[in-house]
This record gives sequence, C-alpha cells and structure tokens, in this order.
Amino acid sequence: MGDPVSKFFTICFKGTPTLAQEYAKQLLGALQSENEEGHIEWERVLVKDPAQSLVQLYIGPDKSPKQIRTETLSKRLGGIIEGLGHSQVDVRRRQGEVLVDWQPLAMVEVNGPEDVRVLWDNTYREKLGIDKEAVATQLFTWNSPNRTPIPWAS
Repeated sequence: MGDPVSKFFTICFKGTPTLAQEYAKQLLGALQSENEEGHIEWERVLVKDPAQSLVQLYIGPDKSPKQIRTETLSKRLGGIIEGLGHSQVDVRRRQGEVLVDWQPLAMVEVNGPEDVRVLWDNTYREKLGIDKEAVATQLFTWNSPNRTPIPWAS
C-alpha cells in the first residue's frame, strides 16, 4: 500500500496476526544471506517506477510504538543526565538503559501510552547526586526546541 511514487510503503500480510507475522519473518529471512566472511548481506529488491526506471526498495521491520517511546525517552534521559555535568553518558536506546561511566544508572520502562516509569540504581544515583524527581519532571515536561513557543488558541 502506498502512493505510486513515495518514500514509505506498507507491506501487509493477510491471515491471522500470528500467521501474518510468520510470513513477514520469512520474507525478511529470505532477503538475508551470509557471505564467505560470515557477514549478513541483504538481497537488493528492484522494481519499476511509473517511468519504467528501476528503483531499489528497502524492506525492514517496523518498530512498535512501545519501542519507539522507549528509545525516544531513553535518549532524552541520557541528554538530561549529560546536562547535569556527567560526561561519560552512554545510552542503550534499544534496551532503554542509561549508563554513566559504563555503569547502569537508569532504565526507561514503558508499559503503555501513559504508563512510563524510570527505574534507578538508587545507590549509584545517590553517589552521583542526582535528584530523580527533578530529572523525571524535566523528562516528562520536555518541549522540542523545534516547537514554536506560540500560545495557540481557537
């Protein structure tokens, strides 16, 4: 599904959710192969556009809304911790973990759209002198720098 020429398309597999998920896994698996050095290589998928030119499609799995929120908030949390003066901050967005000096400090836990918590290693947090309430306030009331500071009204 998608516009005739577009940057984003959706491939939809029919059947029960479990069956459709299995078909998607099979497709992604069929597009991968291992070369002689043991590296994963992806097959090129070429299709013709309306002008009959060959264009390459990039097929990959989507991230769930939970994963997107986990990655976004953990990256934001890492920036807040770094802003507190900690220079060796590492963010493992996929896991939602924030490390300081290679030691785990906090983890973002997303359980639903409105159910998000920050879990802390309290001993390490206290050692670093981090106020978890102040960090949580900053994390959850954060405004994008790209957002216009206009008080919109109808």
